[in-house]
Amino acid sequence: MASGFECTEPGKQLPQDWEHSWPKQLCDIIGCDGVNMSRAGQSNWSIAVNTQSILLREFKNRSPSDMLVIIGWTEFTRAEFIADDDIFYFNAGFNQNAQQGTLSENLKRYDVQDAYKGWLGQSIDSHMNRFVWTYWGLVNFLKSNNIPYLFFNAISKPYQPAKDLLLCSDPNRNSNTEVWNTLFNDSSYISDSTQFEWLTANWKEHTVGSGVGQHHWNPVALGAWANYIAQKLVDN
Repeated sequence: MASGFECTEPGKQLPQDWEHSWPKQLCDIIGCDGVNMSRAGQSNWSIAVNTQSILLREFKNRSPSDMLVIIGWTEFTRAEFIADDDIFYFNAGFNQNAQQGTLSENLKRYDVQDAYKGWLGQSIDSHMNRFVWTYWGLVNFLKSNNIPYLFFNAISKPYQPAKDLLLCSDPNRNSNTEVWNTLFNDSSYISDSTQFEWLTANWKEHTVGSGVGQHHWNPVALGAWANYIAQKLVDN
């Protein structure tokens, strides 16, 4: 939703969609220059890495105190497969096309299909634990550089699994409470509703036909969300 995907035509990311996206409309509302790094279907890890990359580059040109980071965390199971020659995004759209037999030829490669099977086999808890450590790393990067931020959940809300199997040095592998408490108590992390829930409740009829996966919202609804986020910035 951050890239404006399908906001003017179902199933497509058109050049004008970026002008209608909620980040662009938000920048117009609050009067600032903006950089929209969104890419339809990307993962939270990709979002965090790209955010830090561009901030490090911008440190040469401006003070961190003049920056603001706003992220709508995406669906937690999303992941990338990075091959020698390309990057492939595993998400609901990929899974839908795989199940329907409508994948493009480059997505039928053996290496992509092997990685896809591994992705399908991972537990939801594993994806959730990966997310909280992704969040933890980014939020500490932002705080250490005094960069204000506002986070929200675009699709679904995080939950704390009982065990974190990624913590291999911990014999019990219990989920780290401190990290999760930081997330759940973060005043700069909107947790009352997801973007999907808010738009469905308030702008249900403002979607653009049947596209990839869920129906995506039109520029009017995306503008309403931009105003909602602008008010949250004021509240914070």
